[in-house]
Parts: sequence; structure tokens; C-alpha cells
Amino acid sequence: MSNLAALLSPDKMVKRIHGILLRTIRRKLRTRQLTESAFEPIYIPRTAKHLVEVDLAAERDFQADISAEFGDEFAVVGEESLTRDLDLRAEKRKCLLVDMIDGTDLLQHNFSNWCFAAVAFDPCEPKILGSYVALPNAMPLEVNRPTDYLYFATDSSGVGKKPLRVKNNATLRFPPLNKNQKLRHASICMNTQKAQNLQAFLELAKNGKFAEWVAKTAARKEPAFRFYNFAGNPMMVRLADSNVKNGCVDAVIDIVGQAPHDVVPGALVALRSGAVMKDLDGRNITEEILAELLLQPGKNKLKYVLAVGPKLADEIIDLLN
Repeated sequence: MSNLAALLSPDKMVKRIHGILLRTIRRKLRTRQLTESAFEPIYIPRTAKHLVEVDLAAERDFQADISAEFGDEFAVVGEESLTRDLDLRAEKRKCLLVDMIDGTDLLQHNFSNWCFAAVAFDPCEPKILGSYVALPNAMPLEVNRPTDYLYFATDSSGVGKKPLRVKNNATLRFPPLNKNQKLRHASICMNTQKAQNLQAFLELAKNGKFAEWVAKTAARKEPAFRFYNFAGNPMMVRLADSNVKNGCVDAVIDIVGQAPHDVVPGALVALRSGAVMKDLDGRNITEEILAELLLQPGKNKLKYVLAVGPKLADEIIDLLN
């Protein structure tokens, strides 16, 4: 197996993440006192996000694992290095952009919708080589539970998910998405947790077309329609599961904007499962566009509608404008 194939292998990624969960994150959260210190904020100038101690420890341990396995053949860029002025256009190595704990505040509050997210790409082309989103559950951080999965998409391994355990982690594939899903029957995800996101949503409520549609849907008492205050990578990969029994996600929306490295891991899994991604003007967002954005991952903000099919995406975009 070549070094690049070993880097991108979903089986090997499961082992790396499994080790970080056991060795770093769970160790730091095993007592109340350690949990409090684990979420102490760390100030790093010009970073795209605020970091906490457990974030940084997990990131450095992951980087050390990659370095021990491959030396400096690959560039591993974590949240500590994702400064707003980071420019990878001159980087000659293959890159792995990593967010060890995407949704740190959710982990801190013992909610389950946090994840590990990573995207591998070649900045020389540019081209996305693979993406990975691991969904452990809430604390206490047990391992080997049947509900914990690594979702992945690579050229060689295809798109699918593996149980987040070292043994018996056969790949599961996704059934075709429902391309004809209608908005009034859909489950929609949008993050309104932060003040700026909530403000944008409240402004959206002033949109006459949107408000009228919500009123009509409420009057009809549509039993299937749901609007969830969760979004990001965890919900984007669940979109690939939308046609599985108990699947719950048909579209993920962001009208405020996210950094590309916060979008691409989950979006790639969804896109390669057959989903469509559009900007708020209805233009398609392709893998090639996402790869270009990753060259300066802290610079651009991406607003999008990611949906199981073009009809649903267009319905949503029409209401947003």
C-alpha cells in the first residue's frame, strides 16, 4: 500500500480516530475537574476559531500520529493553524485539514451532535482526495458502540460508513437518495445556535414568501415536515442516510456562511451519495469549486443549500429569495 493510500484508507482512519478518542479526549474528560480544565479557552492569534485545551491536545496527538507514520510527507493543518490568512496555494505536499472536535460546545454540554472532521486534498491541482466525518456519541466517551460511525468518501474506497471500532467494521453503503422529495415532507437542518445565525433566521422570517409558506404548512399540519436546529458536518453526512430506515435529513442550509474546511468533509460524503449543493442564487457548488476554496480555507465563507435532490434544493432557494 502506498503512503497516500494508507493516509486515505478508511480502515486506518478508524484506527487513528479510535486511538485519539481513547488516549486523549476520553482521558481528559474522565473526571469533572479534568473536564472543566479541558474546556479552558486558548488564545491563538488570527485563528479561524476559538480553541480549547482538549481540542488542541487532540489535534497535536493526531498530528504526532501522522508524523510518526509518514514523517513530513503530508501537511496536517489543524484548527491551531487555520488562520484567516492561511494560503496553501504554494504548498506542494498533499494536505489533511483536520478539526478534531467539530462542535466543542456540544461536547462540553454532553450533547451528541459533535464530530471529528477531516478533508484530504491536493493543492497543486487542486483536487479533493477524500473526506471523513466520525460521529461519536456524548459523554461518557465509551467506544465500540454500534451507533458510532465513520462516514467517508474517497476515490478508491467509494462512499459509505464504518462502525467506529477497530474490529468488525465492515463498510456499509447507502441506498439511492429520494430525488423527488418535496419540501412539505422534508426534514430540514439549519444552525441557529449562535446569535448571528439566530438573527439571520429571524430576518428570514420577515420574508413574505417564506412566512406565507410556513403558515400554509402549519395550517395543513404536515406530519412529515421537520425543522431542526442542527447543521454542519454531522447532519450533512446523515443526509446520505436519508433513505435508510429512520433516516432523518433531507437538506442542510447555511444562510450566514461557513469556512470551507467546516463544510467540505460532510458535503463531499453527501455529494458522492447523490446529493446536490447550490449557493443561495441557485448556482451549483461542485467538488472543483470546493477544492479551490480550500486553498485559502480561512478566507471565504460559504452559504449553501445541500439537498437530496435538485427539486428540493430549488424549492428552498425560492423561499429564501
